[in-house]
Amino acid sequence: MPHSIRTSPWNQVESLTRQFAQAPGLPFADVLTAEQVQAAFDAEGVQAIDCVYTPLTTVHLLLSQALDPDPSLRQAVSRLLAERAAAGHRPISAATGAYSQARARLPEGVLRRLARDVGRRLLAHAPDAALGPCRGKQTGETALFRSLHACLCRGDVVLSDRYFCSYFEIALLMEMGVDVVMRLHQRRPVDFRRGRRLGRDDRLMVWTKPKRPEWMDEATHQRLPNTLKIRQVRLRVAPEGFRTQTLVVATTLLDRREASSKDLTDLYRMRWQAERDLRSLKETMRLGVLRGKTPAMVGKEICSHLLAYNLIRTVLAQAAQEHQLLPRELSFKGAVQTLLAFAPHVALADRADLADLARQIRAALVQHRVGDRPDRYEPRARKRRYNNYQQLRIPRAEAKARLRRGTYK
Repeated sequence: MPHSIRTSPWNQVESLTRQFAQAPGLPFADVLTAEQVQAAFDAEGVQAIDCVYTPLTTVHLLLSQALDPDPSLRQAVSRLLAERAAAGHRPISAATGAYSQARARLPEGVLRRLARDVGRRLLAHAPDAALGPCRGKQTGETALFRSLHACLCRGDVVLSDRYFCSYFEIALLMEMGVDVVMRLHQRRPVDFRRGRRLGRDDRLMVWTKPKRPEWMDEATHQRLPNTLKIRQVRLRVAPEGFRTQTLVVATTLLDRREASSKDLTDLYRMRWQAERDLRSLKETMRLGVLRGKTPAMVGKEICSHLLAYNLIRTVLAQAAQEHQLLPRELSFKGAVQTLLAFAPHVALADRADLADLARQIRAALVQHRVGDRPDRYEPRARKRRYNNYQQLRIPRAEAKARLRRGTYK
């Protein structure tokens, strides 16, 4: 039976933003506003309902699950019980069924829109995220990347690994006025005796348009140029311990005076930040193993983690701005730990004290610095041993049935 909460949407949005130390009058405090949340609900056709698990409360709990070391439904509902008790609301059932149904009702598009909008408000033109099926045609990384082309602006530089280094990917980006710095694809031969010499290990090549791929229509293929001028530069990574000592990048930055070999080396090494961001999502926020049981819930799980990730980055940006630091100098994991530690106090703080408490949180965040360890390397091996149990590669119910029959191996 639904229970009325009798609280305004504005109060619910405040409880949603409090867990990320957002308060009126603070830098970037408008990255997640009541109007913004309502606009996402309106765009997805979500109607407010008079029950405990309103759409706003459901989003709030999904974000709390993304942060909590225990992401279970029971923990999320228990947290809501504690918050209601502290606010003087009447108790509700501790059963998780109603919350599970509320998660199923909430459209994935709401979380996707909020994650995108928070990123765009924090940064002028933050790239979005693209999701797709795990198999089938046009579900690879390049196809998903092409769906994000609209997020790019003229003058941007796309920095990527060799998987994206193809004639048509580069041609489509150049058509938009976007430059690229990509590691040369392993199937493209490297011959620095060809092309026009620009410097040592620096050549200007001419690539010829290949046949039309299946994913491209004939009109687009005809529109793209028959040749591309691509600068190929061999970069040398001197420090000991790196897996790759030399690599070749392909770039549309043709002027050596504007982008020297050293500039390209420094820029390409910044690509590793993308791997660190993925590590933050997969390890720190435990998105490496998805818990959803249906494709729809898996999509919502990913989008809620992306929304939480962008909001945490907002808090880090606030702290960095106040203390004249770069956001990358602050620890993402330290931010998660600090927000979790302050969460009970933030939830119970008076509105007048919230801004001061948020400042204390940001002061704590700047103490968790990322060490300046250039060229650090580690062996690709695990230090701790784990039990050598075989992996469960079939549904658990089927495995248990085999155990009963004595046929499980």
